[in-house]
Amino acid sequence: MWRPTRHSSSASRRTSRARSSPRTRSTTSRRWGAARSPGREAVGAFRGRIETLNDERGHLCVGVDPRPGRFPPDDQDAAGLERWCLNLVEATEEQAAAYKPNLAFFLAMGPEGLRVLEAVADRAEAAGALTILDGKFTDIGSTAEAYARFADDVVGADAVTLSPYMGTDVLDPFLDRDLDAFVLARTTNASASQVQDTVAGEVVQTFSMRGTGFVAPGNDPDTAGHVRQTAGGAPLLLPGIGAQGGSAAEAACTARGGPFLIAIGRGIAHAEGSFPDNAREAAQRFSKEIDAALDG
Repeated sequence: MWRPTRHSSSASRRTSRARSSPRTRSTTSRRWGAARSPGREAVGAFRGRIETLNDERGHLCVGVDPRPGRFPPDDQDAAGLERWCLNLVEATEEQAAAYKPNLAFFLAMGPEGLRVLEAVADRAEAAGALTILDGKFTDIGSTAEAYARFADDVVGADAVTLSPYMGTDVLDPFLDRDLDAFVLARTTNASASQVQDTVAGEVVQTFSMRGTGFVAPGNDPDTAGHVRQTAGGAPLLLPGIGAQGGSAAEAACTARGGPFLIAIGRGIAHAEGSFPDNAREAAQRFSKEIDAALDG
């Protein structure tokens, strides 16, 4: 079974992270710290990039899901939103391989929310981490092109989440812009099985031929294991850890066999304690759990 190359210890890996240079923000080389050719990526290229990310920065993906109701009374405006988001990134940047801002929370703040979203992507880039824009996009060609333009030109994301419902051509506008994609294979919500269990295998088989990654439920190891088995070595993104009941260690063991990221939002941002120290400590704890599971 495939195992990612790992540093001899968590401490040595974090030293490697600190030395990694930020990505340059340009159309040819801003993503992943290396130049990438325009147009569609060959099958396997995304896998290679996530493997490198795992080797250099680990497997933790921090969800950025700002909920103003959880903020202090003085931070209920756009300035407070930005302060909270950037503090979260700064507190966790030594452990995070990626950040996953959920578009809905930023749209709910109006135009200022979109400005903050761009600032989050900039800060993640400066830390050397990947930005995955969680929008679950899907639409016909011209509309998908607009979504891709937004993700690329406005936000500056590296990857997006996509719904597979409309078929593989929804990928083209994103891949044409060198945006990588995690396609929803099976989500974490309670009623996901009503529809997704019927088509998940076909989704994975079909989209694997286009070189995508897949979203699998970190809070349902059996189902995530089926996704991994069907997807082979494709990259996996596993949410559902912490507040949704999933175990980081169990998800890591399930996802072995290919590169993966474990996405944790509330379990880090709203961990017990005073923000942002609580987020830093939670990220450290989850990183250690993942490391121990993979090294065990």
